[in-house]
Formats: sequence, C-alpha cells, structure tokens
Amino acid sequence: MGFGKHPKTQLMKYPVQLCQTTLLISLQLICLHTKAQTINPVNRQTNYKTKTQPKVRRQKYFTLGFNAGAIGWAPSTATNISGYDNMLSRTLNSGFGIVTYANGAKGISINANTSLGINGGFMWHDKNKDAYTSIELELQANKNSYQFNYPFQYKWKGDSIGQWIEQDKYIKYSIALERAWCIGQSRFLGGNKYWYIRGSFGQTAFHHNAEDGYFTPIKQNFAEDWTENGTGMKTLITAAAKNTYMLSAEMGIKQFTLSNNRSLAIGLVYYAPFTNTFTQQYTFYKQGTEVGKSSIAYNGGTLMCNLRYTINYHITNKPADTTTVRPEDWVSVKKINGRHVDVQKTITVPTDLVTAYVWDEGLVDGDQISLYLNGQLILENYTLAKAKKQIPLHLVAGTNYLTMQAVNLGTVPPNTAAIEIDDSNSKRHQTLTLISDMQKSGSIKIIYNP
Repeated sequence: MGFGKHPKTQLMKYPVQLCQTTLLISLQLICLHTKAQTINPVNRQTNYKTKTQPKVRRQKYFTLGFNAGAIGWAPSTATNISGYDNMLSRTLNSGFGIVTYANGAKGISINANTSLGINGGFMWHDKNKDAYTSIELELQANKNSYQFNYPFQYKWKGDSIGQWIEQDKYIKYSIALERAWCIGQSRFLGGNKYWYIRGSFGQTAFHHNAEDGYFTPIKQNFAEDWTENGTGMKTLITAAAKNTYMLSAEMGIKQFTLSNNRSLAIGLVYYAPFTNTFTQQYTFYKQGTEVGKSSIAYNGGTLMCNLRYTINYHITNKPADTTTVRPEDWVSVKKINGRHVDVQKTITVPTDLVTAYVWDEGLVDGDQISLYLNGQLILENYTLAKAKKQIPLHLVAGTNYLTMQAVNLGTVPPNTAAIEIDDSNSKRHQTLTLISDMQKSGSIKIIYNP
C-alpha cells in the first residue's frame, strides 16, 4: 500500500490547526485592547448623566405686620320722609375738629374713615416664577365717618350748630388671601416690587358711635334730643345690626427688602358688609314745630387708602437629600452644551435655600444669558437689565455650581453679569461678577455645609 497516510486523518488535522490559530489571534487582540486601555486612561470617554435635581422647594415665611388706613368714602343712603329734600346734605369729612356730645361735653375728633389693625400668617414663593401667595389672619379696629350739613343753624348749649357727624366704629376679624406678582426692582427698599391683590372674609362686631363707650353697641330704639327752646333735631335708631359678615378687596404695590425680611405695601381697599350697619331717623323742629324728617341708612362699607408693613421670618428648609444628585457627575466633564465651565469664584453659605440676583452692573448692551444650577437650566435666554432679577436657588449639601452661559455677547463683548447671593439668614450679601463668552461659561462654586 506504500507510505501514504490515511486520508481521513489528514482531513481532520487542518481544521484543528485553523481553530488553534484563530483562538491565538483572538487572545492577542483582547490583550492588546486591555493594554491600550491600561496605558491610555485619559483617552477613555465617559458619558456622565446628570441625575434628577431634587424637588424644588418653596421659600416660606412667617409674617407679622400691621395696617393703617385713612382717606376715603363711606356710602350712605338718605330718604326724605317730610319737609324739603336733603334735610341733611352729605359733605366731605373735615378730617379733624372739635365736636360737642349730647351731654354738652366737647372733644377732639378725627372726622375721617380709618383702619388700624394687625395681621399674621404665612407667605410662600412660587417654585418657577417670581410671585408670592400669603394667607393671614386679621384683627382691625375700623371707623366710618359721615359728615352732614344741617338744614338750618341754631344755638345749642352756647354753640352755633351747623354740621352733624355720625361715626360707626367696629372691630373686624377675618382671614385674608393675597397674591403678588413681580413687576421690577424696588428703589425704595432695595429688593423687588410686586403688584398685589388681596381679599378677605370675616365678621364685624361691637359697632358703636362717637358718644357711646367703646364696647357699647349701636342699638335699636336708641334716641337723642338735640333741641333747645323747641329748635333743633331729635334722632332715633330704627334698625341696627349687632354684627355682619364682611368682604374686602384690596390692590396696590408691595415692595420688599433685598433679603425679603420686610415689606411695605400701599393700596386701595374696599370693605363691603353683607347688610347695613344701622338706620337712623332725624326729625327737625323750629320753635316746637316739626319742619321735616329724614331717614339715613348707613351701609357700613368703606373705600380708603391702606398701608401695610410686614416683617417676614424665613422658614429654613430641612437639608437636601444628597443621594438624589451629585454635582461632580456633570462638572467632571467640564462642559455645558459643548462649552467649558470656568469656575471663577467660590463662596460658602449656611443654608440650602438662597436667593440669587442677577443684573447688568455696567453698560446695558443687550447681553443675554442662561443660568444653570448643577447642570440644570433655571433661567433661559434672559436679557440683563439694570433692575435685579430674583432667582431662588435650592442647593444640595456640599458643592454646588451656578453657571452662566452667554446666549450672545451684546454690543460690548464679553458677556458680563453681576450676581448677588443672599442667604436670608445673615446680613451678608455677596456680590460677584461672572464673565462668559461663546467658548466658556463662568461659574460660581457654592459650598453649603449643613
């Protein structure tokens, strides 16, 4: 048969050699790839994903303040029963004067509509816009003043009587809801100013007039005699409400300090009772003969100017949950939207809730910016102005980054913005300057230590 090999054995040898060669090449490639990774770790690209920002929390405050109102109008309705029309003609309140009471005593009287009260409650800032909501309890001592001209003059207890004054003093307790929207910067207190509307619902009590004691209510069938020698006037209360429900509506301008710890509001308020306070009948006499009779219903409502001053105590939030976000995840990449992040300032704050104010400190040249907190967009395409823009910042424990990205460079490059950080719990207001261009974004490193 010769020296030839078995053909089947020869066919099996080639596939075995081919598999061994393929396995050897694969192992070499794996080793080379592992070696390349070990030698050149800098070249490895990691795609970091910024985790979800913690839930945005509201700025919250306890509030305590007072109001003082004056100058206005209290409506009344006169009905002529007999005699000529307008037996008592309504006139403007004199504001201040000497009055004579039914017992002949004289006193100084403020003949004006007034309101003086205290209020307290809670105020909170919107999460995503510069607006406030407040809910408060109110306690007020209000007064409606009505001044009339007599149909004729006469002598009474040595004085010449020519005018008549009615006053309705009462206590009002209520609950109020207020809403305020930012309209710019306050030059008076340094913070922002707001347009606000306020409404309340409550009840009135202890209605009394000028000659009664403070807690002596106006009562039905109460009569007085203001005649002398048969000439003058007699009065009779024909209807009276001990108390009534009351609504109020108010609107005006409210201004805050830079740290929001105080506010001053000036507005116009109308108090609207559900029913009239009282109705009084007036009968006029000359030399013992009745010459006319009128009835006047006193509505109890008032339109007046109102001033409010409030002290706001900031409620500190609990420390943020540091497991939900890690600023180093994104800052290690050193880029936002393809631009390098340049940390230009470092500050430390004692609270997780701070307020940033951003504005153009130099020449207003149309600079537009976007702000990022720990990689999350919080202000987009904002045009810098002289007025300060208020932005609440919710920090995590440890290191935070507030980054300014230039949308444009304005007319005078680069893009420069002044940023003030207010922590509300101290008197420190740290003002910094950030510079950004189209290649890099200036950033502030904010360290919060709980």
